[in-house]
Amino acid sequence: MQHLDSILRNAAVFHHRWGWWPMEGWLRAFEDLGLARHDPLTGVWTRGSAARGAGPDSARQS
Repeated sequence: MQHLDSILRNAAVFHHRWGWWPMEGWLRAFEDLGLARHDPLTGVWTRGSAARGAGPDSARQS
């Protein structure tokens, strides 16, 4: 998933500034696909298990 890290980072910056999560529908859809994970204890969104190894650096590794 291209740009997932940027989306998660920008959403976190927005949340920190404004106190609510933008694009919550996108974040939940990413979660449904296993691409993102929300930790209810910390309130943080992170890369999910289906997205691990699919980041920008993975294309460079051969």
